[in-house]
Amino acid sequence: MTGALGSGKTTWAVNAGLALKSGGKRVAFADLDIINPYFCLREIASQMEVLGVDVALPPGDARWSDIPVVSSEVSRLLVSDHDHLFLDVGGEAKGVLALKQFAPFLEESGYDFLMVLNPFRPQTCTPQAVLQMRREMERLSGLAVTGLLGNAHLMDQTETNDVVRGLSEIRRISDVLDLPLLFVGVEESLFNGAQKALPGGENLLWPLIRPILFPWERGVSLDGERTSLD
Repeated sequence: MTGALGSGKTTWAVNAGLALKSGGKRVAFADLDIINPYFCLREIASQMEVLGVDVALPPGDARWSDIPVVSSEVSRLLVSDHDHLFLDVGGEAKGVLALKQFAPFLEESGYDFLMVLNPFRPQTCTPQAVLQMRREMERLSGLAVTGLLGNAHLMDQTETNDVVRGLSEIRRISDVLDLPLLFVGVEESLFNGAQKALPGGENLLWPLIRPILFPWERGVSLDGERTSLD
């Protein structure tokens, strides 16, 4: 999964992966974010492991550095017997450089390369901007983007009408790019209202729980690790 910075890539990866795990699938994750060591899988790795999920992280002291290091554990997971492996890639086009070394294997074994899209962010607010980002991602990774996941939100200011408006914009972008729109994420508390406001479009909606909270949202000391997964 990839997308613009702050689009919700990790949120989507965790929600989709844990949903599959709850259905009995064997799921693993790999943190391939070489852009920003914060607000990515490594922040909640310990909670994921408690849930019985295999997570590959940058090794040793590189875990919290901004040095572009990818764990050798990713190669192990690629040939493991998991049903699904989620590769959480860094934001913007240059973030997908982490995929380049795995492209031949992914081409051979099969993959879904999903772009998470928030149409309210300036980098992805028009079809032309998203198309340019897509082309650059494909050029740098050597892989083809296969679909879109929507995540239309304005953080804690999001209201139901924003979800409705966002879905309309994402559908327009999906048509221009000729890419399938798989699901549109909706903050859990807005899910029921969005379903009622979108007759005929409710099958696209997926209630999302934000797994990584800002420090001031956690209600714990600075050395605490509590997130919404607890």
